[in-house]
Amino acid sequence: MNHKTNLGIRAVLHTARKWKKTLLVFCLLLAITTLVLSGLAIADAQEEQSEELRGVTGASFTVNANNGYTLQPVTDEMIEEIAAIDGVEAYNTSQWTIVNLYNQDTLMKGTDEREGVADLFYGSGCFDSEYSPLFLSGALRLTEGRHVTDGNGGIILYEGLADKYGFNGGSPGGIP
Repeated sequence: MNHKTNLGIRAVLHTARKWKKTLLVFCLLLAITTLVLSGLAIADAQEEQSEELRGVTGASFTVNANNGYTLQPVTDEMIEEIAAIDGVEAYNTSQWTIVNLYNQDTLMKGTDEREGVADLFYGSGCFDSEYSPLFLSGALRLTEGRHVTDGNGGIILYEGLADKYGFNGGSPGGIP
């Protein structure tokens, strides 16, 4: 017991006698510990940020039909082959087109088709609108209703256009 007490007293006396060296070692250990903990915190924050970014944007790739000279369609066989690749969890195909909304009364009269166009806009058809780049990037957001999926079809309209023509998903005659 006397030996342990003697060792403790000697350590305190040595620390007090060499206080400059003790302070230097303490500051050095404090700086190293602070840098290591800061590095670990930054690495953890970057990992969380990259996971969040992957969750928001999705790790994805695009296959285009245009080879530079002619328009080659992406076939069902190509889609099935891509979907069978390990790591591919979901896929979406889309087709861009120009949509003409016709005035039915003008078409019934047999007049020129161009005269019956009430509205003209770009449209996109897809299997699953949730995976559409427009929704994934945040350029569009669904304010009402549900996304279009392969199992349940439907139309997603811009709010202003739906209001203009009196469409709402829940009313009779509305768009499902």
